[in-house]
Amino acid sequence: MHAIERALKRLDILFHTANAALAQLELPVHNEKNPEYCKYAQLYLIGMWNDWVKYHSLLTGKRNLIVGVFGCPSRGKSSFLNVLLGLDILPTDNFIGTTKAGTAISYQDSKSDEPFAITMIYEKNAEPEKKNRPVDSVKKQVEVFYKKSNLTDSCIDKIEIKGPIRSFIGNNITFVDTPGAVPNSNNDELDEEKNTILCDMDIYTERALSILPSVDVIIFCTKHGGTVSTDIELYNKKIIIKYDPINVITHSHNREDGQTNEAIIKKAQDKYDFMPDNTVVLDSKKALLIINDKKNKKRDIAKILNKKFKKDHDLEGFIKLREMVLKKINYKDPVVITERITGFEESYRSLAENAAENEIKLPKLPTLSEIKAEKKEIAINNFRDFFVGLFKISWKIIKWILIVGISIAIILVVLALIFG
Repeated sequence: MHAIERALKRLDILFHTANAALAQLELPVHNEKNPEYCKYAQLYLIGMWNDWVKYHSLLTGKRNLIVGVFGCPSRGKSSFLNVLLGLDILPTDNFIGTTKAGTAISYQDSKSDEPFAITMIYEKNAEPEKKNRPVDSVKKQVEVFYKKSNLTDSCIDKIEIKGPIRSFIGNNITFVDTPGAVPNSNNDELDEEKNTILCDMDIYTERALSILPSVDVIIFCTKHGGTVSTDIELYNKKIIIKYDPINVITHSHNREDGQTNEAIIKKAQDKYDFMPDNTVVLDSKKALLIINDKKNKKRDIAKILNKKFKKDHDLEGFIKLREMVLKKINYKDPVVITERITGFEESYRSLAENAAENEIKLPKLPTLSEIKAEKKEIAINNFRDFFVGLFKISWKIIKWILIVGISIAIILVVLALIFG
């Protein structure tokens, strides 16, 4: 059986079992006895369900892979993402809160003079607002939409940008920029970075964190030489506890004389407990100089960047980053698929064990072999029942034939005696 086909069958079993488990948790006998645990288990199960749906849509080719960039305010997320896009189209400045809503950017081929479609999508079924712009006007239009994404317009869902991006990683990926997030935001600490507080960080933090579950690969951005306590809090409380991010240290042009990338990573490892194999150091601003060079506007920027990255100590991190992203998004690898589905199954079984400790029996999650064995047994039973039924019907027919035959014979004998 093909790996994806097998994975989809296992996901179907998960969906069926989880549906039965949700029904079990809603029974009055459990809700009355342990309502708090039932509510917790239901929310946990729904969270797992959403992860399964997301992976199912990826395996069936219904959506692109999604790479999301997260981090505290002013960590160079948008500048870094502009490098990944191969185009300087996302607004960047020195103020906190520049990115005010989740912004999804994906490739869409177009030959028109205004090839980029920028759409503001609202919640509550409001009509989206869409603008078509040439590449040089995309950033300005995004800024206009960001201004609308203020606190008085809380029904903003996200902004979508579709057009001929030039990513050196690949055009089959949707990249997502997010507002800066600060759990338990502390404006005094943000003031230490000498930026103006222009927004309520709690609102933008909520918007950023709401995007986390929808992405396939998380890139966590930190700033070399910057304040780190908010980064550590965000990383430990919201990122590493559930996800396996790629860690990017931006603004490496602030490095001390002679300081190597390895030394910067070691310092970050001591502060954040970053794993060296998942961490890169890079200089987005230096890369953007290459992208914004007029002579490169219509050239194959991916090819140019790949060549430049290999020759520059400040940019070589982009090569490592691409390898890490491609490794994580290799969802068609049978080993990767098996590991992912097994992880889903283990999560459900762990919940079922925990529920049992709380005197709630959730449905057992069967394996494919168990399902196959059960189907085989059902088929055998059906086959047996069919022939037993056929035998009973045949026997009834034979009995009626015998009865009719005997009756006719008796009638014939009687008639013979009478008229004989």
